[in-house]
Amino acid sequence: MSFSQKAKDEAAKLMITDEDTSLAELMAYVRYVSSISFISGKVAVSFRVQKAALARRIFTVIRNLYDTDLDVGISKMTQLKKMNIYTIVLNDTDIVMQMFKDTRMEGFLDVNKVPRAIKESDDMRRSYLRAAFLAVGSITNPERGYHLEMLFESEFEANEVKDLMNVYGLGAKYVMRKGNYITYLKGAEEISDFLTVIGAMRAVLSFENIRVVKDVRNNANRRTNCETANIQKTVDASTRQVADIEYIDEMIGLDALDADLKELAILRLNNRDASLAELGRLMEPELGKSGVNHRLKKLAELAENLRINEEN
Repeated sequence: MSFSQKAKDEAAKLMITDEDTSLAELMAYVRYVSSISFISGKVAVSFRVQKAALARRIFTVIRNLYDTDLDVGISKMTQLKKMNIYTIVLNDTDIVMQMFKDTRMEGFLDVNKVPRAIKESDDMRRSYLRAAFLAVGSITNPERGYHLEMLFESEFEANEVKDLMNVYGLGAKYVMRKGNYITYLKGAEEISDFLTVIGAMRAVLSFENIRVVKDVRNNANRRTNCETANIQKTVDASTRQVADIEYIDEMIGLDALDADLKELAILRLNNRDASLAELGRLMEPELGKSGVNHRLKKLAELAENLRINEEN
């Protein structure tokens, strides 16, 4: 099971505490995963979802609020690996109309607008965001990257949910993609905070554990890469320096050098893997890295001048 689905399953099993938070969840389900049908003057509403945990959650929320019978069906999709589709249908017109009234959708006007109660109540806002995530959300496996998104049909919906998320300082944004609007989070801390907001605490712990391991691994890799790069730079520099010194020795001999340059030239030939600092400590008296580097540059300039003279 994916990390995203584990987080959803946990959120879908959280205790339903009171009528207000139940209504807040139902408002999201009605807006994002329901459809309305009119048959022989009667109104019915259907909820179609792909996960059993979400189907059970919607069923439980409606039964708790209205104590009514619901028709439940399971079918197979012809595409998407023949996944199950769970359908929950409420056929009682009176209950349907009451539900629309309770969820601020009577008359089917302003159906996308999040009710003021959601914006003003922290508990209802958290419940609404939880339901929105269950209905249209997903999280990338944190081992691969940090990305949480919710997919909406309208820009208004995406912007409304973005604003609700940002009450908690999450820095949510939205973007249009392939005709849909995506409200998303990209930062690890923000995703962890969102999971906390919706009450998925086991998912938070799992996410943070993965994040810590990933950060340690990345830091170790960066450190190793840095050390490898530094070693390679030292080897490359040493190879050039040795080549220069050997050329000087061949052309004029090391005895032609000043005493300080001759000492360093011999030390470099005998200590080809040594760093500048290590070469400096071998000298009498000891010399700092900058001093060693300065003398090696003099040797390099001398070798270059000798090569130019030889060519001419």
